[in-house]
Amino acid sequence: MIGMSKAESAAVPSIAGLLDRARELIVDAWDRNERPEYLLVNPSVYEAVLAAKSREHHFGRPIRLLGLLVVSSPDVAVESSQIA
Repeated sequence: MIGMSKAESAAVPSIAGLLDRARELIVDAWDRNERPEYLLVNPSVYEAVLAAKSREHHFGRPIRLLGLLVVSSPDVAVESSQIA
């Protein structure tokens, strides 16, 4: 990322990676006839998503990815996500 050191850039979670993993979880849930509503992510990932969706946040809209409401959870590892 522009203006960041390599160490700072490495510490920023990959939103693309998160989306790839979340899509797999969603498809697996659909195969079990489940309809997930929430995407639980680590707080640092939540902050990265919030920064990317700052306009929606500014206008008070819920933060969503892949149709799921994004929720910060300290119980979720940085490189993973959960659906509920």
